Amino acid sequence: MECPESPADRQKKFWPPVWGPVPGALLFAVVLAAILVPYWWLAVQWSDLAFADPGLQFTFITTTFLLVLIIADSVFLIRYYQIVRKREFGRQACELRESEEKYRTIIENMQDMFYRTDLEGRITMISPAGVNLAGYNSLDEMIGLNARDMYVDPDERDRILALVKEKGAVASYPLRLRQKDGTVRYVTVSSHFHRDAEGRVQGLEGIIHDITGLRVAEDALRMANRKLNLLSSITRHDLSNQLMALKAYLQLNEEAIDKPAELAEYFIKEVKIVDIIERHISFTRDYEDMGVKAPSWQNVDAVVKYAMTSLPMRDVRMTVDRSDLEVNADALFGKVFYNLLDNALRYGGSTLSEIRISSSPGPGGALIITFGDNGAGIEAGDKAHIFSKGFGKNTGLGLFLSSEILSITGITIAETGTYGKGARFELAVPPGCYRFGT
Repeated sequence: MECPESPADRQKKFWPPVWGPVPGALLFAVVLAAILVPYWWLAVQWSDLAFADPGLQFTFITTTFLLVLIIADSVFLIRYYQIVRKREFGRQACELRESEEKYRTIIENMQDMFYRTDLEGRITMISPAGVNLAGYNSLDEMIGLNARDMYVDPDERDRILALVKEKGAVASYPLRLRQKDGTVRYVTVSSHFHRDAEGRVQGLEGIIHDITGLRVAEDALRMANRKLNLLSSITRHDLSNQLMALKAYLQLNEEAIDKPAELAEYFIKEVKIVDIIERHISFTRDYEDMGVKAPSWQNVDAVVKYAMTSLPMRDVRMTVDRSDLEVNADALFGKVFYNLLDNALRYGGSTLSEIRISSSPGPGGALIITFGDNGAGIEAGDKAHIFSKGFGKNTGLGLFLSSEILSITGITIAETGTYGKGARFELAVPPGCYRFGT
């Protein structure tokens, strides 16, 4: 929208001199006087019949002329000011609308949250991006809410206010905010007081930047580095033990060179040791890859179906309750379901006919993904150890690796089944690490 020109702009365009209201009125008076002088002279000449006294005649005509001139000039001056003020007000209103439009466009297109609260902490203004970040549906839904209720730790608001009072502003202050559905987001906030025209503090305003994805990735990489250090020490110890056992059997082979039965027994044990070493090396490769790539969103249904293609499912029925569930997890997330499926098929026994994966809300906004079967189940005494490295009937690496992969993004796993009725693994996915419908 284009604002009208101001009077000064028009004067500069059409008038060589800059005429203001008063000079313009004087000019009008001079011109009007020049026009009225002839009529005044005629009136003086033709007024003999009305006034016998020439002095009275002259006074009356002159006074009348001056009054007409003053009135005409006053009307012009008043009207001139009205037009000037009207146009000036129109121009100012237009400029104000343009300014508001620019301001609103900036706020609406911001990717970060802009917010403003009053002295009591009630939200008085928020950007559309802020509504999305907070997990609400509309601006009206958030206006009037107390910002303190969005803090995971409400005392953080008091600390921010104290810093603003002390330093005048805060920049990139780390904070945790809770969305409408309870999901926790990691953000940084930069704030200062906003004031009225007289300089009185009206509340707090600032920008909030969402760093949840960055925070999750940093935590994952930090945890992965710690785990890689653990891997080098554990794997070196395990391989050394197996190589020592293999070396011992090779020495026994030399002593039993003429005893075929013993040689066959030693050979079977040597092959078993080599198989264990091979599995350890395979585990090392998987463990080494864990956490190298940043966590990504992975569809649970797709991951399970892919794992099934590498396993002998026989006639076991597999069901997943939701096809739109995605989890933010390590790149080896699929290995978790591969190991759970493999264990179910290996140890489920003759009663195993169905494996079911379902999801349900958990405490604190978490999501519980349940992997359950109707097989033999896990003995009560083994539940506390099945996720320990080396525990189990096979290599003891599968569930340990699964637990480690999940822990990178804060997902926990526990076995809650009943022995004789089937195994049941529950994966607790924290808020912010799962989503639906994408």
